[in-house]
Amino acid sequence: MRTSLLLLPLLAACQPPDASAIFNAVEVSSTPDAASTNARYLQAIDDAAETLHIALPAGDDPAVGEAIVRAWDRGVQVEVITDIDLADTPAVSALLEAGVPTALADDEVAYFDFNINEDVEFPSASCVMSHAFVVQDELNVVAGTTWGQLDDGTPRRDIVYNVRGEDVIIDLLLEHNQIFGGTDATTTTAYDANAKSITDARWMYRTSTGVDMELWFGPQERLTKRVIDAIYGARASVRVLSGDFFNEGAALALQDKAKWGVEVDFVVDRSFDTAERDNIDLLDLTPDVTWHRVPYDDPPTIILIDYKPDQDNYRSRAKAMILTHGLVSGPRLYRRNPVVSDQLIDGSLWVLGSSDAELGPEFLQLLQVYDDHFEEAEEL
Repeated sequence: MRTSLLLLPLLAACQPPDASAIFNAVEVSSTPDAASTNARYLQAIDDAAETLHIALPAGDDPAVGEAIVRAWDRGVQVEVITDIDLADTPAVSALLEAGVPTALADDEVAYFDFNINEDVEFPSASCVMSHAFVVQDELNVVAGTTWGQLDDGTPRRDIVYNVRGEDVIIDLLLEHNQIFGGTDATTTTAYDANAKSITDARWMYRTSTGVDMELWFGPQERLTKRVIDAIYGARASVRVLSGDFFNEGAALALQDKAKWGVEVDFVVDRSFDTAERDNIDLLDLTPDVTWHRVPYDDPPTIILIDYKPDQDNYRSRAKAMILTHGLVSGPRLYRRNPVVSDQLIDGSLWVLGSSDAELGPEFLQLLQVYDDHFEEAEEL
């Protein structure tokens, strides 16, 4: 039987769609240095044909600015959000000089606090744009803990996600558009409340590999509180790695779980002050928590929940939480004094969950990053 040539184009058009382009998918990897991290984002920028939506949390690497300017020059529609404190860095200054549409977010903020009847001010350094992502052609996402930095000789293992899926991309773009349009973490209402809106009612993105993925945006979706809630929900183990840690609520949650028999380990960086901070000694608050400190700064913030089976050898639902900033205070004021607060940080919280009996590759990758830091740390 002879097939008509007229039917060939029709047959070709009826090929099944690429499943990876329909369903949400996530791949997790770690990189050994800043150059390797930046290369993952730069590849997405160089591959862009139509649009780029970029959140740049650091601007030290001039190659980053050069790649974005190249995309702009070849006709790609580009929007960049970054921190105003990075305006003079090599990458961001190159964008501004080339006329690339760039929003400098999270400047200093001052307002009258009606709760204490006083003027309150936060310097620009306390207001941070920590989002780290590139959305390429509204099809692919490269995201993670940070990018745009230069290697300084100290160990660093960044976490990088490769994500596909229409739903998660829509929500990322909604968050991007708020900040690009001028509504960032420092935008307050007449009653001192944060003016950013929650992007969507979706609370989970199902993936083609069976991993459940969540994505939350700060400050409007209270990232630190979500971490504290997850700690309280742990059944067998909690492992935390955070470069910048000052949160009494999280410390008390860790202590409660450790006191109740849950295995709790905490790794901080060398900048962590073991002395009292704002009249609180976090070590005194957590006598049953095992604290460790690595001899360098700025590790990624990772919270691993129930990676270990419980005493009956039953594995509860494992959860991995990745923050783009440290585990800092929830409120802006602590005992009437301004503190480093997640309410003045634009950031992301990526959450992976699984109820499988065995941990999948995404979870094992994050566990390896934690273990690498743990092995280099000394107990406090």
